[in-house]
Amino acid sequence: MAKKTPAKAAKKKERKTAPAADTLRQAQGSTFGRRLKAARDAAGFTQASFGDVVGINKRVIIRYELDQAAPSVHAAARMAKAAGASLDALAGLSASAQDPGIARLLAQFTSLPEQDRASVQRMIAGLVELNAK
Repeated sequence: MAKKTPAKAAKKKERKTAPAADTLRQAQGSTFGRRLKAARDAAGFTQASFGDVVGINKRVIIRYELDQAAPSVHAAARMAKAAGASLDALAGLSASAQDPGIARLLAQFTSLPEQDRASVQRMIAGLVELNAK
């Protein structure tokens, strides 16, 4: 019996998840692929280096970005984490989906210890109050 190569396994997984691509394409006016590319670019990755970090072949990353394939939820979560974005943002389900920079800041903020998050919130509240005057 022939051993499955990672590429064959990825193709089989893509075929199983292809219907999800339609759902992602309809979200927030832009496609999953465009949001993935924007998040990857904002994080400073090439397609090859991004693929290496998340354990997905560069050709598969290209297919995701061209909306020719849809990743599994686990693959999408790995890509979101590596790009510093939320899975909701990649799927187009959050306001930060329109701006990968905001998604990256949100991911950085949520990774801070609680005390530091409270400090950042106070700084933002102070700036908002200052600009309201």
